[in-house]
Amino acid sequence: MTYTILAIGCVALALTTIINLVMTMWRPLHKIAKSYKSMQDTLELHTAHLRKNYMALLRLVMFTDVLPLEERVNAGEKYLKADGNGTAKVQHETNVAELRERSICE
Repeated sequence: MTYTILAIGCVALALTTIINLVMTMWRPLHKIAKSYKSMQDTLELHTAHLRKNYMALLRLVMFTDVLPLEERVNAGEKYLKADGNGTAKVQHETNVAELRERSICE
């Protein structure tokens, strides 16, 4: 009988220790998970801004007449590969046509 009471006490102590350990570790792990989510959201925001800036830079190169035509055509190809469209796509087609005309004339 005494051994049974001791065994029950040991099991209760072990369960209490395990529960305390889990609860102690849960809070810091939950905090880390929240921080990770916040960092992930920030990374997604910065990635979106980076893509927007990249596309704007390619459009700027495509529409700048001071730059060499070959460079403008290359920027247009990169723009289209990055799923760009709209007026910049029309400008790229114009730049390509102008480059072809120059090649034919030379």
